[in-house]
Amino acid sequence: MQSKNSLQNILLFFLLSALVVFGSVRLQSWLFPPQPQLPPEAKLWSTRAAGTGVAAASDIPTLGGFAQLATNVVVTQYLAEHNYRLPPTPKQELAKQEAKEQAHAQTHCLTRLKISA
Repeated sequence: MQSKNSLQNILLFFLLSALVVFGSVRLQSWLFPPQPQLPPEAKLWSTRAAGTGVAAASDIPTLGGFAQLATNVVVTQYLAEHNYRLPPTPKQELAKQEAKEQAHAQTHCLTRLKISA
């Protein structure tokens, strides 16, 4: 009898261990989602820029800047193709709110004028 109970405990241990490992992997992927991948062309240009920029910066100072510029062009094209937009800055949001408040105040004043006229 005791060997059967021991076998059940061992199976239960492995089942719960697998559940904990699977749950931790799912939790990590939920808490830290994978970053979007750049296309291979952008990765190639960035590795070239890193390799040539460091090696040739002491000999020819303009080559590192050119490699960085080429990398920026490729990354910018990729982001433009995928409709990437920068998040709005707080100043823009405040300006939009103020514009809405002014428009609301103007329409409110116009309705008062229409009512009183």
